[in-house]
Amino acid sequence: MDRRALLASLGSTATSALAGCSSAGSNSKPTNSRTTTDRPTSATTTPGTDAVESVSAGDVVSLPAGTVELGPLAVQSSFHRQVNLAWEIVGRRGELLVVLDLDVAEYDQDVHRLPLGIEVDGERNPAGSEAPVHSLNRPSVRVGVSVPTGSGKEFAVLLDGGETTYRYPLPGVLQKQIREPPAWNVDVSFPDRVRSDGELDITVTAENTGASEGTLVGAVTHDRIYDKFWDFDVNAAPGERVTETVSVTYVGGEAGDLSVSASWGLGHTSETVAVVTNGSDGG
Repeated sequence: MDRRALLASLGSTATSALAGCSSAGSNSKPTNSRTTTDRPTSATTTPGTDAVESVSAGDVVSLPAGTVELGPLAVQSSFHRQVNLAWEIVGRRGELLVVLDLDVAEYDQDVHRLPLGIEVDGERNPAGSEAPVHSLNRPSVRVGVSVPTGSGKEFAVLLDGGETTYRYPLPGVLQKQIREPPAWNVDVSFPDRVRSDGELDITVTAENTGASEGTLVGAVTHDRIYDKFWDFDVNAAPGERVTETVSVTYVGGEAGDLSVSASWGLGHTSETVAVVTNGSDGG
């Protein structure tokens, strides 16, 4: 992929169709992890930015709307976007999501306005307000930025502090996942029926057919509820097959058809399950 195509792909970060465990880099905080360098003037320099400061997990950075504490970085094949009751699983084939955990207790604006971007071999591309956010338990939030897979480029997450740009480089293991990405075959099994006062068990089997360890997240829901889901996550080595059982604890209480759906960003499936009561199933 040439540089122009790469940056064009990065510009479409969020609407790619990411909760859960992640394939993270090191969480340890170095004794003195932050270094500052003068930034040369170039076409990729943000106006007013004079220096670049290297940061890592545990560092606190000063942004125009307040301070933010940085958590670990991870790479995932899908991402659980959720703010309040609105949620979806996003992901796209040919891309991975670089995921950053943050503590925004001292940040005064909407987390969708975080001045976040991605650096590709020294060139910047802003993520903008489209970057998917998981902000169910503020002040702990997660933000995802899409990057194309198979690229030999070097990536870093950027946060624009005004006079200083904070550069958070991806560890080597995450860079390798982008160059040699995981790939997934997913199978979802639904039961034929469920009792109205029982639980509905959905079986998700995911096989990683790619070249690197990967993380795939997803969720199950149904048409008798609009604000609840049951999530799952799969962490698998290359060639590994993992099975997760998702227990849906609410089925609506009445006999009839129940439309159950599962989504993992890279795909989705649905099935109609019969809900039966004592009288309707002959019990």
